[in-house]
Amino acid sequence: MRGTTKGTKHTKIHAMMANSRKPGEIDEYISQFPDDVKAVLEEVRGAIRRAAPDATEVISYQMPAFRQHGILVDFAAWK
Repeated sequence: MRGTTKGTKHTKIHAMMANSRKPGEIDEYISQFPDDVKAVLEEVRGAIRRAAPDATEVISYQMPAFRQHGILVDFAAWK
């Protein structure tokens, strides 16, 4: 049924994020997700590291981010 996501992976991820505590670092943020989502987040993280090797990893607005002269980029898992 269109518009119903009950029981889907997206619903589970949304519920997991709503119930999780605020992450203190990117590893902690990524560890909250199922393995397939973790793999995608790690790919994004790696691409950012390669593109901006001097950037520092931070958590900003409860999302993984890279800082270099301010926030350079952030990323997150969403439904």
